[in-house]
Amino acid sequence: MENRYGLFTRIFMKQIHADVRKHFPQINPMKAASVTGPSFHQFFVQIRGAEIPALDRWFKAEDRYEARAKAWITFLAEAKVPGYADETETV
Repeated sequence: MENRYGLFTRIFMKQIHADVRKHFPQINPMKAASVTGPSFHQFFVQIRGAEIPALDRWFKAEDRYEARAKAWITFLAEAKVPGYADETETV
């Protein structure tokens, strides 16, 4: 049986994936992000896809789902997607 934390992460991932598909319809979020690890609760996540900038980073996380969620949030923030980008940041 899955713990509550894992269930929350999966529900959270559905929303993040919906946002990725909304702003980048050519991307399949589950196929574009690969996760390797763990190493002391650190996971290496790579995001790859046609016509999108690559993302290669280490994330501290309890599991692969949390690492993938953090990677997509970082990706969306760097792509300046409203709601994810720091609205106070000046370019």
